[in-house]
Amino acid sequence: MSRRAEKIRTFYENHRQGLFSYALTITGDCARAEDAVHSAVEKLIARPLLPLNMKLYAFRCVRNAAVSAWRKDESRRENYFEFESLPANLPDRGRAERMEAALAKLGDDERATVTLKIFDELTFREIAAIRGANQNTIASHYRRGIEKLRELCAEDKP
Repeated sequence: MSRRAEKIRTFYENHRQGLFSYALTITGDCARAEDAVHSAVEKLIARPLLPLNMKLYAFRCVRNAAVSAWRKDESRRENYFEFESLPANLPDRGRAERMEAALAKLGDDERATVTLKIFDELTFREIAAIRGANQNTIASHYRRGIEKLRELCAEDKP
């Protein structure tokens, strides 16, 4: 295997779940999210030179593909996640479903920012580059999203 192919393979293994999660927050559909990730990896492979920051490049490609798929989807649902189609071996499925319900109550910008920051461990600068937004705006989306999640979790406790 070439060094280039090995770099792409390693990158994909380390970031596939994060890329998928991000695409899922946009598309609301597991199959479309997988397609968005596939499209991003294809673009990465097709490039004659690998980008200096593969992570930012791949997340931006996933975002573009996912937004395109979302726009084409005429049957958009209010529930952005389909946990029934996710693997049953997820840790603490009840907890994941509660988190899904709380995230679904956030606005699109807040949900995407919280997902990228917490689950994918991106910086505000990286998220701003992926989303094509100002870093301060991204920080505000994150702060509002976290505040709303705290309120929702407090309401959920007996």
